Amino acid sequence: MQIQINSSNSVAATEKFIAWASGEIRQELERFSTKITRIEVHFSDVHIDKSGTVEISCTLEARLEGMQPVAVHQEAADLPQSLNGALEKIKKVVDRSLDKLDHKKGRTPFGGEPFGELPHDPNLEESVDAGDLEIESVRSSRE
Repeated sequence: MQIQINSSNSVAATEKFIAWASGEIRQELERFSTKITRIEVHFSDVHIDKSGTVEISCTLEARLEGMQPVAVHQEAADLPQSLNGALEKIKKVVDRSLDKLDHKKGRTPFGGEPFGELPHDPNLEESVDAGDLEIESVRSSRE
């Protein structure tokens, strides 16, 4: 997984911060490392032409193998907060995107059982007698 971090001229992203951010990104997205080919991060100042509170914007884009890129945006008071918020969002988006892909292909999702298979419950009957169902009454109520 390649990580590219960019910042606008108005945001002072030091080498120390970039190293920290790269580590955070790798750690937070580790479970997706085989599916994500590249992460692009861009920091900018939301209030560059306005006076008042400084707010940092973080846009995080994940390029997924064999899929369209997904992106999220987070604004916060400083660089670490904006990155952490964006990371929480991108984890959800990537997880959801990969689950959709796995569901379409009939694969097992990252976090669980294969789709369509339920654990066996010995308390449930193996078969259902059609006589126990009220199918006819449902049909007649619609007529």
